[in-house]
Amino acid sequence: MALIVTLVAAGCTPTPANHPAGQAFDPYEEENRRTHAFNRALDRNLVGPAGKGYSGFIPDDVENMIGRFAFNLSIPGAVVNNILQGNMKGATEDTYRFLVNTTIGLGGLFDTASELNMPQATDADFGQTLHVWGVREGAYIELPLLGPRPSALRRAGSSISSPTR
Repeated sequence: MALIVTLVAAGCTPTPANHPAGQAFDPYEEENRRTHAFNRALDRNLVGPAGKGYSGFIPDDVENMIGRFAFNLSIPGAVVNNILQGNMKGATEDTYRFLVNTTIGLGGLFDTASELNMPQATDADFGQTLHVWGVREGAYIELPLLGPRPSALRRAGSSISSPTR
């Protein structure tokens, strides 16, 4: 728990006013590089081979259904973020897409909404919501197992509202 609080607090580090625009704010560069090396080694030696084995074993149609199911679970988070951003059209479209794919598409295993030519999901996230509300970008941080995050605070909010992303 203390690690999570520390990481979120680190992500709240404000960008200095004199920081050059367009450059990542990375006050933790040394630790980020060590974490990045760890993540790359883990990916190369464990995650990558496991993913290739999974992909070779599971039929493509089943993989696609699992992906659609997970994406469908993320849509309610996008609806909430659309509302917080004042994008009622996006919130309404995402709600309809979620309802159609959850009911007719059997929980999102099938993308019935696309077959009915409904608009694509908006992909609204908590980072965008914070931007709309005027919150500045925090420090760049790379987390073990989770990878790079432009701001731990933004990612924490996205994880809560869309746990599958």
